[in-house]
Amino acid sequence: MGAVWLASLLWSLLAFSLLANSQAVEWVRRGRTQWQQGNIDAAIESYRQAARLDPRNPQILNSIGFLLSQRQRYTEAIAVLQESARLNPNNSATFLALGFALGQNRQLDEAADAYRRVLSLDRRNIDAFKGLGFVLSQQGDWLGAEQMYRQVIQFAPRDVKAYLHLGYALQQQGKFQEATAVYQSADRISPLNPDLWVALGDVALKQNQLQQAQEKYQRALAIDPRHRGANLAMAKFWEAQGDLEKAVAAYTIASRYTNNREIYRKIANLHMQRNFTAAAIVAYRQLLERFPDDAPTYLELGKIFAQQKRRSEARQMLQTAATLYKNDPTTLATIQSLLEEVQD
Repeated sequence: MGAVWLASLLWSLLAFSLLANSQAVEWVRRGRTQWQQGNIDAAIESYRQAARLDPRNPQILNSIGFLLSQRQRYTEAIAVLQESARLNPNNSATFLALGFALGQNRQLDEAADAYRRVLSLDRRNIDAFKGLGFVLSQQGDWLGAEQMYRQVIQFAPRDVKAYLHLGYALQQQGKFQEATAVYQSADRISPLNPDLWVALGDVALKQNQLQQAQEKYQRALAIDPRHRGANLAMAKFWEAQGDLEKAVAAYTIASRYTNNREIYRKIANLHMQRNFTAAAIVAYRQLLERFPDDAPTYLELGKIFAQQKRRSEARQMLQTAATLYKNDPTTLATIQSLLEEVQD
């Protein structure tokens, strides 16, 4: 669920909230300017100053809650938004923001309740249906998620992402023909959307239709050769077929367009499976360039260098791993044992 729509709504509501205290008005104006400039921490403090002067204004609290959510300070956001909801229990924007914060904080039951409260106030609130669909998906209630995304499509029939979410919910229930039909409907709305072709490939793969899956993934790549999902899908496809060379090539392409450490780890592991140790070392080093605190990589490189009798490099990697694993006694004991083996 995006942030722009909610920010716009909160601005509109706050604009109509009459503040008797002129100093509070000034703090709100300052906070709004800071928010628009991207200075979120300063904006939070300005709105807090306004709240101290006008403590019973729920719209000021809504703005604070939303800004805290932007900073991923969800526990604080929840507390502020709950107070706003207490002051005005009929403001759908408050419960929408609260549902988002609760969902991000993994308080899924409470998030679902917040979104249902929105829908009790506004039966056509598309964002509440989307939010509730997301929460139900996280809870594994795929039928419930399906129902929510069908509601989204009813009110917004050209929302391609809703079709993608609906198709995925159908896939999770084994309703592959329905999922395919949903994706095909979306393709008529957005015929050059590579996400849809990846989704169609996933459906084919789950039905063991390997040729069709490959064709659909390749269609996605023809539309967008840099598409992360399509390259990952092809990599997993080739890996499942045992063609590790093509899998590595596809994972390597995917790594250029995403900052995901697990892709580099996968590349290194596949190189090791092929006994290409030098290539694995390169992949692990690339991972550390981007994620210098990745403890498992230091440990793996330490093991490799130890096997190659590169004692100095092994000690360096293992000592760093020991520092990062200091709170994991079992792994730390393994590292200490390896360090003893590579002493001069």
